[in-house]
Amino acid sequence: MSGIINTKGTNAYLTIADNTPIEVAPTAITKADPPVVTVADTAGITAGDLVEFGVVGFPELDNKLLVVGTVTATDFTVVGADTTTSSGTLNASPTADIYVAADQAKLCLSQMEFGADSVNQIDVGTFCDPSAQIPGKATPGTVTFSGFLDTDDAGLEEVQRASDDQQPRYFEVVIPGTGNGYLVGKLSLAGFSITVPLEGAYGWTVSGTQTSKIRWVHS
Repeated sequence: MSGIINTKGTNAYLTIADNTPIEVAPTAITKADPPVVTVADTAGITAGDLVEFGVVGFPELDNKLLVVGTVTATDFTVVGADTTTSSGTLNASPTADIYVAADQAKLCLSQMEFGADSVNQIDVGTFCDPSAQIPGKATPGTVTFSGFLDTDDAGLEEVQRASDDQQPRYFEVVIPGTGNGYLVGKLSLAGFSITVPLEGAYGWTVSGTQTSKIRWVHS
């Protein structure tokens, strides 16, 4: 059980409203673990930034939200992907968006919970088969964040904005320790509430849904 990760030192981030990603066009992608993505210029890109690929021709990367690893002047590695045995080839017009640290607000959270998505079952029972069911519409996974009211917490203001506009935001958790990776995903927040205990600190909770599944990506 020595590989269990302690939560102490965890950092969580949420993209700010009206953020503008850096758009890059990969000119080469290696078949490796991790893959190396070559672009014309990596100015403004740093390790730990989020990278969302379009359809680039590699199933391991297509339409996936991952994390930038090592960065040089013209390329970067991708944390959470392995293209070593990929059958993919680079598309004619591949694209990727980089969401940089400057466009992320740090959240001071006391708790995070991510619920799994599910599929509702629709009853179609008949006299021949009273228990018959068919899959219904998938229900997205849930998300709940909690914290305490703090006038110095700029991230809390961003959480309230996200709850007000209910626009999808990118979310990243940096897991402490070498090689432990990140939790990444896209979510939409909605219900913001405040708790006032009889004694103690003012607390807040916000809930929402995952618009893309929260994934653990690591090297």
